Amino acid sequence: MNNDSKKKKWIISKTVNTYTSNHIKYKIITDTTQRKNKYIIKIDKLKPIISTRSIITRQTPIYDCNRGFMLAESYYDDEKNPTINPIGWWASEKYDGVRAIWNGIGLYSRNLTHIIAPEWFISQLPKNFSMDGELYIKRNFFNETSGYVRKKDPIDYEWENIKFMVFDVPHLSSVAFEDRMDRLDKILKELPNSTIIHKVPQFRIESLEQLMQIYQDYTDNGAEGLMLHKPRSPYLPYRCNLVLKLKIHSDEEAYVTGWQEGSNKNRGKLGALLIKWKQPELIAKKYKMSILPIIEFKVGSGFKDVDRCQISEAITKYPLGTIITIAFNGLQVSGKPRHPTFKGIKWDTMRED
Repeated sequence: MNNDSKKKKWIISKTVNTYTSNHIKYKIITDTTQRKNKYIIKIDKLKPIISTRSIITRQTPIYDCNRGFMLAESYYDDEKNPTINPIGWWASEKYDGVRAIWNGIGLYSRNLTHIIAPEWFISQLPKNFSMDGELYIKRNFFNETSGYVRKKDPIDYEWENIKFMVFDVPHLSSVAFEDRMDRLDKILKELPNSTIIHKVPQFRIESLEQLMQIYQDYTDNGAEGLMLHKPRSPYLPYRCNLVLKLKIHSDEEAYVTGWQEGSNKNRGKLGALLIKWKQPELIAKKYKMSILPIIEFKVGSGFKDVDRCQISEAITKYPLGTIITIAFNGLQVSGKPRHPTFKGIKWDTMRED
């Protein structure tokens, strides 16, 4: 048996011109010269070609959002007394935007909803680096921002004004807060062409008077309040007292139970939402109530023109069970809030019965 007969034989039809094995593609060239009614076949091995259909490239996030988001406790207790001595802490503006974490490959909301952003927006975010922040346009523009962000087909011109206000780095959870901010500064220097990422300014608090002056300056200009960060603290993926929110008013979540038509200039439009507390047990405990506040109440102020749809459209814009945030100044004995004000929809959350 000669050497040629020992070689592996290929069964090839006249029409075959490629052969693929283990994702390596071979090119088959047929010589038109016939010898004894047999074709002379030459096989040239090409560079390996990976089939995207059979092998899927899996990207691993630098931070798993399933671990959770770091959430703030309140600076004031139920009697409106400060819970900590703020000297030495860091203060920053509390942005009225949509909370999001960039996990290195995608944007996700607190409820783990994947936020679909335009490709040009995503391309400006760093790979293998996580960022916690707010998708934000400007003060008192939450509802519009939320509406833009929750669309499954993002619109470029709506996203052009959205900034990612970054205040933390989740995957560096055991690193001190100040060092996480240094790492953020370093990564931003490596992204000179990124126009969407903005590091949130932090101010070291030197006195209670300074803190309250900063708070007054910000809120007088429309800011929602301040966030306080404990120095040298880690990133904890749950609600904790290492980060505190400073606001004079309270805000809580409620769910929609009905709609009420407006009057005068709002005739024919939404006048108020009928709502109930989302977590009455939590409200009762937090505000030290002797009864469970399951009473229905309404919120009719705080709506912008864009929020006051036609009453016939309210069932679509604010479906039953929609979770909203309201601000108020304390509770009545019945559990109704004093001077409730509509703040916005928790767009990725619906009440579970």
